[in-house]
Amino acid sequence: MHRCCLRGVIAASSRWHHTRLVEAEFRSYLDQLTDLGKEDLNNADLSYVLLQRTNLHGANLLRCCFYRTSFCEADLRGADLNGCDLGTAS
Repeated sequence: MHRCCLRGVIAASSRWHHTRLVEAEFRSYLDQLTDLGKEDLNNADLSYVLLQRTNLHGANLLRCCFYRTSFCEADLRGADLNGCDLGTAS
C-alpha cells in the first residue's frame, strides 16, 4: 500500500505483519483520531509515514523500518520498538 491515506482509521488490535506502508498517511486531526493501539505491525516497512497524533499505545512495532517517519505527538506508551532504527525518525 504505497501512498495511501488512512487518516482516522480505527484498526486497534489488528495484524499487519511484514506490510509495506511506504508514504502512508495516518495523521489524526481534531475530529478524526487514528487508532492503531495494540496494533501488530511486526517487521512492517513504515518509511516516510506520517503518524502525527496517532494512537500507537501498546503497539507491536518490533523490527519495523521507520526511515524518515514522523511521530510528532503520537502516543507510543507501551509500544515495543525493539530492533527498530529510529535514527532518521522525527
